[in-house]
Amino acid sequence: MTSAGVTISGSTTLSTDGQTITFTPSAPLPNNAQVTASVSGIATTDRVALATQTWAFTTLDSTTTTMTTLFGTETPITLAANDSSSVELGVSFTPSVAGTVTAIRFYKGTGNTGTHTGHLWTSSGQLLATVTFANETATGWQFAALSSPVALTAGTKYVVSYLAPSGQYSVSANYFTSPKTSGPLTAGTTNNGLYIYGTGGGFPVNTSSAANYFVDVSFASATSTTPVAVIPTGTSLFADTSVPTTANWADPGPVQVGVRLTSSVAGSIAAIRFYKGPTNTGTHQVYLWSATGVQLATATAVNETASGWQTVVLAQPIPIVAGTEYWASYYAPFGQYSLDSNGLANPITRGSLSTIANGGAYVYGTGAPTNTSPNNFWVDVIFTP
Repeated sequence: MTSAGVTISGSTTLSTDGQTITFTPSAPLPNNAQVTASVSGIATTDRVALATQTWAFTTLDSTTTTMTTLFGTETPITLAANDSSSVELGVSFTPSVAGTVTAIRFYKGTGNTGTHTGHLWTSSGQLLATVTFANETATGWQFAALSSPVALTAGTKYVVSYLAPSGQYSVSANYFTSPKTSGPLTAGTTNNGLYIYGTGGGFPVNTSSAANYFVDVSFASATSTTPVAVIPTGTSLFADTSVPTTANWADPGPVQVGVRLTSSVAGSIAAIRFYKGPTNTGTHQVYLWSATGVQLATATAVNETASGWQTVVLAQPIPIVAGTEYWASYYAPFGQYSLDSNGLANPITRGSLSTIANGGAYVYGTGAPTNTSPNNFWVDVIFTP
């Protein structure tokens, strides 16, 4: 495999049936570039030699294209349901911007065997795309790219589903009692968590217990060109000149890290900020939580610098109550977060803001960061009384 005359290094594996060759690059492919692939010295399963095969494709421009999934690295509560019937499982979702679906994903638990087929539908049941999953892992998220991207219209509802011929699907009951939003994608609460029983599957129309069956899409949309938000002024736990002892902790993640804090006076949190080292890459999502794990706000970091303090302005300031604990956090998809060991073992105070004893918070996922830590992960807020 080459691009602009330069060989792309990586590893090649052959499927057990001898019909699929998979190339895994050792580093991300070049951005917005033509890549030429070729394979030689191959034969049919009947040992008939084949000519060298060559083809080319162009990678996405990451500066103008954003890739989004609904559920990221989330994992279901029930990995394999006690149901061995053939069933098609789905999720309805609506994009807020125009874009394309490039792939379908689903979470697989032990026992969810057989050939899995993914489908993309309109909300009325018109089939838009079909894909068969190959080279699956034993468990976890499975991914299948569509043969060609399917264009979606902003504000229009769609359904993504997959056929589990042996049942044993993954599920989280009561997941859709509140909407799930990730970037431009939203899975609403009305008649969501879809299924239909049958050997061949089909368009899922039934619902039960607002369940999430962990079916997902990879959605490509144009990167926003909205002007940079004005950074609000206010009180923060750390000065702009404060820097961590370790800019990049050797943890590959993915992980969400945060701070547990209170204010001595009532006011509002207008932004969340975090210190970033040079190897803390990927798309970062910030969160504000109550001390009971209720998500109060979330926003995606944009226009980040290579390192240093990153500030993410919330869509609207979130009021907080004096003397009440809150958690501010951010998701680092590749880990490498900043850290001061035992930096928050004891409370620190700056202005009206204070941390809690053992004021660090973390979770390996995108749910509430319920684990406490004495470490300072260098997450902060901008607070206005």
